[in-house]
Amino acid sequence: TTSSLDYTGYVVSMNNIKFMATAEPEDVLMMNVRLIQQRSKLWEFEGTVHVEDKLTAQASWMNILHKNKDTVDV
Repeated sequence: TTSSLDYTGYVVSMNNIKFMATAEPEDVLMMNVRLIQQRSKLWEFEGTVHVEDKLTAQASWMNILHKNKDTVDV
């Protein structure tokens, strides 16, 4: 079997990035991420960041997964 530790993810693109407010060092960030689609090793996400109940940022992005060389499938 394989685990998520057997792969490294790389951000390959970011789109529709919007910052609506700033966050302070003591703020707690709540991140909501949704998988839009997955094709082979390419994963597309969209997400938002809230501080308390205030929308602070939003974006969509694509990641690619790369299998680490030192892992073996069992």
